[in-house]
Amino acid sequence: MLEERKDRGGTNYCHQFATLEIVDGDCRLTLAVRKLSVDNDSKAAVVEELVKIARKHAQIACTLLDRAFYNVACIKTLKLLRVKFVIAVQRDKAVKRVIEEHSFKLPAVVQHCIGKQETFNLCMIRDKKTKDVYCFATNIQSDDAHCINELYRKR
Repeated sequence: MLEERKDRGGTNYCHQFATLEIVDGDCRLTLAVRKLSVDNDSKAAVVEELVKIARKHAQIACTLLDRAFYNVACIKTLKLLRVKFVIAVQRDKAVKRVIEEHSFKLPAVVQHCIGKQETFNLCMIRDKKTKDVYCFATNIQSDDAHCINELYRKR
């Protein structure tokens, strides 16, 4: 897949890949690499394939995914596979509204819905230095936004 992007580093096009890595402390081991397409259903199929490969080699504590996987199809797939997940969230209008509603109560974890179909915990945390708000979608039952943030940083 060749995807058109904003001009970045002298090019307008890029290839996207999903990698399956096992992370244990400071050690990382790449088990598989798959090319991605723009279609969200294809991304969900790649996620399913990589989770199945991972299960053959290790017990999955949690899957950590970047914002390219924040869509209904991927969240639904992860729930069906019964794996814990943390996904960086793209800030659409609905997420921006939730951030505004909770801006004085950050860090916070609230129930959220994407596409009126899939509910999850929306974890919001403010960076102390930049004051930016980072958001994560997760099915982990925790009120501790710092814990979710630290877990995602292992990615």
